[in-house]
Amino acid sequence: METSDYFIGYLVRKTRQELGLNLKELAEVAHPSTLSKFERGLCTLGKDKLEQLYSILNIQSKEVPHILNKLKQNQATQYFAFHGIESMIKQNIYSLARFKEAANYISSTTSLLYLKAKYYFSRDKLEKAHQHYTEVINASEHDY
Repeated sequence: METSDYFIGYLVRKTRQELGLNLKELAEVAHPSTLSKFERGLCTLGKDKLEQLYSILNIQSKEVPHILNKLKQNQATQYFAFHGIESMIKQNIYSLARFKEAANYISSTTSLLYLKAKYYFSRDKLEKAHQHYTEVINASEHDY
């Protein structure tokens, strides 16, 4: 599976969720379990199936390369922001005040909770760390 396949699946999932659709509502294209695997980058779909999805989700196929490029850039920014913050926490040069700034670069609530938990753990604030780690584990949306 190519990297672009992963991003196409991500684009479909993101758009579907923004439109408030569930996988069963796209069952005319493919079985919900197949669509779920596709959205997570675990399988691919044929061109005809993709065109059906694009049509249902109002995605212009000629815009897909541009959209994918933006998604890749955004994901790269989030990746570097996340690992930069994580590194600063390890080096003990990070403060909670900087999490507001980080929120501008990391759209994943789960990732931010994880970083906060890691911050508290590194400061021996185990109760707060436990609380945040528990929130990460129980998150209904694992978007990291």
